[in-house]
This record gives sequence, C-alpha cells and structure tokens, in this order.
Amino acid sequence: MKTTEQQDTAYFSYLDGLRDSSVTNMMGAVPYLRNAFPELTKSGASLILNRWMVWICGPEAKKARELRENS
Repeated sequence: MKTTEQQDTAYFSYLDGLRDSSVTNMMGAVPYLRNAFPELTKSGASLILNRWMVWICGPEAKKARELRENS
C-alpha cells in the first residue's frame, strides 16, 4: 500500500506538468486530476490540489525549482 507521501509525489508530479503545460488555470485542475487518476473523487482531488498549492508555495518546492533552473 502506498503512503500519502508516495501518492502525493505522483499527484504533485502530474500537477507540476499540468501547470507547466499552461492547459488550464490551476484553480480548474480538479477535472484534469480526476481524469488522470480515476480513483479520485471530486473532494479527494480538491484536497490533493489544495495540498499541492500549499506545497508549491513552500520552501522545499522553491529549492526544487531553483535547482531545476540552475541545471
């Protein structure tokens, strides 16, 4: 069984790619997330999107972005 952290890694990676693609404003990402991960309910996808939004503004995500930009 996957842990929440392992699951979040897959979801967050998908959301990072979605953001980079500019296909949608991230406030409208729930349907895309549910399409990519059919096991998610609407409320589950909303919670994941919320966690991603908190994470993306945090120091760990900023460090990861800086590393990508400098490599």
